[in-house]
Amino acid sequence: MSSPQAGVFYIFPDPPSHLQITPTVQACIDAFLKDILDIHELSATAPAATTLVGIATTEVAVCDAIEVAIRRRRNERTLFSRLLADGVHLIFESALDLDQIHDPHFPLNELDRHRHQLFRMRRVSTAWNNFLLSSPQYWRVINVKSSLTVIPTCLERSGSATLCIYCMRTPSQPTMQTDMMPEALQSSVTRVQTFRSDDPGAYPVCRWLIQARTPALQTLNFVASSSIGRQQTLTWPLGDPPPIRHLITEGWQPSSDALWLAGLKELILTRLMEINTNTLQVLSACTSLERLSVQCDDFTVAEFPGAPPSITLPFVQTMDLKFGLDESAVNLIRRLLTPRCLRRSLEITAVPLRLDEFAADYCNFLSPEEIDTRYPSSASIHMESRKPDTAHLVYKTESRRVAFGLLSWEEEVDSFYDLVQEFQELLDEPPLTVTTVDPSEVNNIFLRPFSDEDVRAIRAHFKVASVDYLLALIGSHSNKPSFGPVTRNSTADWNFESLKSLEIHDADLNLSQITRLVGIRWKYLQKNSKTWLEEIDLVNCRLRGMRLGKAVKQLAAIGVTLRGIGCTRVTKLAMKPSAGSTATEAAVCDAVKVAIRHQKNEHALFSLLATDVVHSIFEIVLDLNKIHDPHFPLDHLDLYRRQLFQTRRVCTTLNNFLLSSPQYWRVINIKSPLAVISACLERSGSTTLCIYCTEAYPRPVMPTEQVPEKLQSSVTRIQTLRSDDPDAYHLCRWLVRTRTPALQTLGLLGWGLVYSQESNIEPLGDLSPIRHLTAAAWTPPSDASWLAGLQELILTHLDELGAEVFQVLSVCTSLERLRIQCSDVTAANEFPDAPTPITLPCLKTMDLKFYSHKAVMNLIRRLVTPRVLWGNLELQGVVHRLDEHAADYCNFMSSEERSSEYHDSASIRIEHRLGRYARIVYETESRRLALRLPDTTEAAVAFHDLVQESQARLKGPPLTVTTVDLGFESGVLFFQALSDQNVRTIVAQFQVWPADLLITAIEERCSTNLPGEPPASTSTDWPFGSLESLTIDAAPDLDLSRIVRLVEIRRQHPREYSKTWVKEIVLVNCRLKGIELGEAVKQLAAIGVTLRGIACSRF
Repeated sequence: MSSPQAGVFYIFPDPPSHLQITPTVQACIDAFLKDILDIHELSATAPAATTLVGIATTEVAVCDAIEVAIRRRRNERTLFSRLLADGVHLIFESALDLDQIHDPHFPLNELDRHRHQLFRMRRVSTAWNNFLLSSPQYWRVINVKSSLTVIPTCLERSGSATLCIYCMRTPSQPTMQTDMMPEALQSSVTRVQTFRSDDPGAYPVCRWLIQARTPALQTLNFVASSSIGRQQTLTWPLGDPPPIRHLITEGWQPSSDALWLAGLKELILTRLMEINTNTLQVLSACTSLERLSVQCDDFTVAEFPGAPPSITLPFVQTMDLKFGLDESAVNLIRRLLTPRCLRRSLEITAVPLRLDEFAADYCNFLSPEEIDTRYPSSASIHMESRKPDTAHLVYKTESRRVAFGLLSWEEEVDSFYDLVQEFQELLDEPPLTVTTVDPSEVNNIFLRPFSDEDVRAIRAHFKVASVDYLLALIGSHSNKPSFGPVTRNSTADWNFESLKSLEIHDADLNLSQITRLVGIRWKYLQKNSKTWLEEIDLVNCRLRGMRLGKAVKQLAAIGVTLRGIGCTRVTKLAMKPSAGSTATEAAVCDAVKVAIRHQKNEHALFSLLATDVVHSIFEIVLDLNKIHDPHFPLDHLDLYRRQLFQTRRVCTTLNNFLLSSPQYWRVINIKSPLAVISACLERSGSTTLCIYCTEAYPRPVMPTEQVPEKLQSSVTRIQTLRSDDPDAYHLCRWLVRTRTPALQTLGLLGWGLVYSQESNIEPLGDLSPIRHLTAAAWTPPSDASWLAGLQELILTHLDELGAEVFQVLSVCTSLERLRIQCSDVTAANEFPDAPTPITLPCLKTMDLKFYSHKAVMNLIRRLVTPRVLWGNLELQGVVHRLDEHAADYCNFMSSEERSSEYHDSASIRIEHRLGRYARIVYETESRRLALRLPDTTEAAVAFHDLVQESQARLKGPPLTVTTVDLGFESGVLFFQALSDQNVRTIVAQFQVWPADLLITAIEERCSTNLPGEPPASTSTDWPFGSLESLTIDAAPDLDLSRIVRLVEIRRQHPREYSKTWVKEIVLVNCRLKGIELGEAVKQLAAIGVTLRGIACSRF
C-alpha cells in the first residue's frame, strides 16, 4: 500500500494476533472494490436518496449489516481493518449527524435517535466501543430527562466540548427538578451551546440555565408552561450576556428589559395570544436579526401603545407572520422596515376580512425591496375550501406570500379579485398558476373571476368533490356563466384562453369529458388562429369511458399531449403502496455510494469481507430468511425481487456474485414472463422455491396448459405457494396436484368458487407435509385428510361455517394456531352430524371473528383446547340478549384449565356509538372478548354480571377501563356498570364531547351505581372506590375546579374509613377552564394527589 495522506482511508494488514487474510482473497477483494469504484464514477449522475428517511437508511445500513454479521460469525475478525482515525471520524460523524446537533431546526426526535444510535454502535464490537468512548465529540448531546447516573457519565466523556442539552415531551418520563440537577451539570453549564425543549415542564430548567451563567449559549428553544403565568420572565444576571443567536419559543414573549437578546440573528415566536409592546421594544434593539417568525392567534386588536413608531431591521432576509386578525397584522407590518428582506410571508386566519381597507398595506408587503427590484417570473394562487362557506386563499411568488381565509360572499370574492389584480399590476403581470384543492362550488366561485386573467396552468387536487364543476368552468363561454359571479371582461369569447397546462389529481374522471372539452374549443382556435391547451396530466386518477391510449391518440392529432401517471380503471382495484416502498430499494448500493463519497479513494468501506459475511449482509438486506414465512406480506416478496435486480446493477462483480448464488433466486412470481420464470428456475439450482402471485401485478395469470416445462420439472422443490389473486386458483391447484412433496405453506384466494371435483386441490400421490394453510373465501373439503399435519389454519371471508370445517379440524391433532373469520348473518345450521367433541391438544392461539353468537357457539362448544395460551373472540353483530349467553362468554374468558391461575391485570375498553350501540373489549393476558351491545339498561346490567362473574373466576385482577367519547346519557350506562369493580385505572379519551358526564359518573354517591337501582342510604359506598389513576385525554372543555372539588370531597371519605383513593390525575391535550393549572397542582399536592398537565391549553 502507498503511504498515508491526510483525509484518506488506507487499509493495513491485521497484526499477528488477528486472523490473517490470504493474498488470493486480498487480490479478489481489491478487484471487487475497483469494479465498484469504476461503476460509481460512471453513474455519478444517478439519483441519490434525498429525504431524511432515505439518508438515514443509507448512512446507517453499513453499521447494521456489520453488527449482525459479526454477531453471526462470533470471532475477533474486524471488518474495518485499520482505517485511519480521521476516516472513521468522518463516517461516524455522518452516520450520527454530528454536524447538525447545534442546528436549531434539526428535529428533536433525530437528536434523540442520535443517542440511541450511538449506544447501538457501541455494541458492534469492543474496538468500536473503545473508539467511541475515547472521542469526546460523540457525547455532546445530553437529554436532561436521562437518569442521574447517565448525565454525569456523558458529561465526563464529553471532555471540554460544547454541549447540546435537550428535552422531549414524554408523558411517562417527568422532567428533572432544578434543585435535583447533578453537580456535574452545574459545573458544565459554561459549555452549553444549545438548549432545546418541546416540553412545557422543562421551562424551569431553561430559566435555571439562563440564571446559572451560560456564556457559550447560542441556541435557545423552549415551550412556556401554562402554569407559570405571563409575568414570569427570563432574566440574565449581572455580567456579560450570552451570545444567543437563535431564540425559538412557544407561548412566551420577552420582557422589555431583555436586551441580552440584542445580538439575535433568528427570532421565532409561536402560539402567542397577543403581541405586546415589550416584544416590539426588544425587536427594535435586534439590529442583527436575519430571520423573524411570529405566530399569533389573537382575538383582540393589538394597538401597541408606547411602542416605537418604526422598527428598522436592516439585515432581515426572511420574515414569516401569521395572525388571527387583519388589523393586528397591519399594525405590526406598518412599523417594520426591512430593506433587504428576500422572503416574506403573511397569513391571516380569521374571517371576515377587510381586504379593501388594507389593500395598500398588503401591496407594500409584496413590493420588491431595494436590493432586488426584479419582478417575479411567475405567480400562483392556491385555493382550498376548509369549511362549507370558507376558502383558504394564497397568493404567492418566488419571494412573497400572502394567505387569507375568506367567506364565499360576493363582496369577499370581488375584494379578493381586485386585490390580486393590484398585486399583478405591482409585479408587472407575471403569468399565473392556479392550484385548487377539492374544487367544490366554493372554490369555483373564487376561481371564476380569473377566467379572463393570464392563467397559464391549473392544478386540481380532488378528495371528495366531482371534477364536473371544474371542467364546466374551463369549457364554458365567458358570456354564458354556469355558476358564480360573472367575469368582468365581457369581450373574452372563452374562459381561460391563455391556459397551457392542466393537471388533475386523484379524480374520478370520464376520459370522454377531456376529449370533448378540447375538441369543442379546437374548432374555435382553428378559426381564429389561436393556441390553447398544450398538455394535460392525469395523476392517480380513476378513469372511466374510453381507454387512455385511445384518448392520447385523439388529442395528439390536434397537438395536445395527454399523460396518465399512476391512473387506474375504476373496474380494477388500485394497487396500494407497500409499507416498505418508502425505504431505499437498494440498501447495498446506497451504502457503498455513501462510503465512497466519504472516502474519495480506491478503498471501499468493506475492506476484507469474506464470502459468508457478504451472504449474511445480503440475506439481511433482502429478507432472505423470511421468504417462507407464511405471514411475510406478498408485496414485500415483490419488493424482494425488485431489490435483487436493483442490486445486480451496482457493478459487474455484484452481478456475477448474485448469479452464482442459487439462494437468491428462490422467489418467483408466476405472473412474470415465461423467459423470466425459466431463467430464475435455472439460477435457483436445487434450492427450495417460493412461488407467489399478487392481484396487483398487471399481467394476467398463465393458463395451466401454458406452464413452461422448466416449472413442471421443478414442482418437487416448491416449499411455499401463496396467492391473493382468485384467477390464480386453478394454476395453484394444478401445481399442488402435480406432486409437491416439499410443499409446507399454501395460501389461496377463492372468491365465488363453488366446490366441485374439478376444483378439488387434494394432492395426488404422496401427501404433502403442509404445515400452514391460509385461505380466503374457500374451505377445504370434508375428506381433506392430507391436511392432518397442519400446524396453522387460517380461514377468512367465509360466508358461513360449513360441516366440512368441523371434519377437517377433527383430524388436525397437531394444530397450533387457528383463525376463522366468518360473516354469517343467519347461522341457521346446527350440524348435528359434525364430530363432538373436537380435541386440539397442541392448540396455542385461537382467533375467532364471527357475526352472530349462534354460529360461534356451534364451534367453541365443540372445541376442547387444554393448552391455549391466547384466545380472541369477536362478534361483529349486536348481541341483544347478553344475559342468555353470559355463561358461554364467561367460560371462554376463564376456562377450567386456567381458573386456578392468577392474572396480574385485565382491561375493558368502551367505545360509544351515538344512538346505536357500544363496542366493548374485555381483555386479559390470555383472552380477549369483543362485543357490540345495545345502549339499554338491560344490556348494561347483563354486562355488569358478565364482568363480575369473569373477574371472580380470574381471582379478581385489577381493571383498567378505557372509554372513548363518553358524552351522552346512554353511553354512561356501561361505564357506571363497572363502578363496584376493582377498577384501578380510568383512561377517558374524548373527540367531540366534554368531560362533564365522566366526572358526574365518578362523583355520584350510591352503593353500586348500577343503572336502574336506587341509591343506597349508607355513606360508606362510592363509585370506583379502588381508583388510583385517572387520565383524561383531549377533553375540549374541562373545568379544573370540578376536578379539584371531586378529589377533595372523595378524599374525606377514605380518611374517615382508613381508605385510599386516587393518587394521580393526568390531563393530556385538554382545553382547560376554571382555576389555573398551577393552582390546581398545588391544591391537589396538599392532599397527596399528583396532577400533571401535558400539552394542555386554556379554553
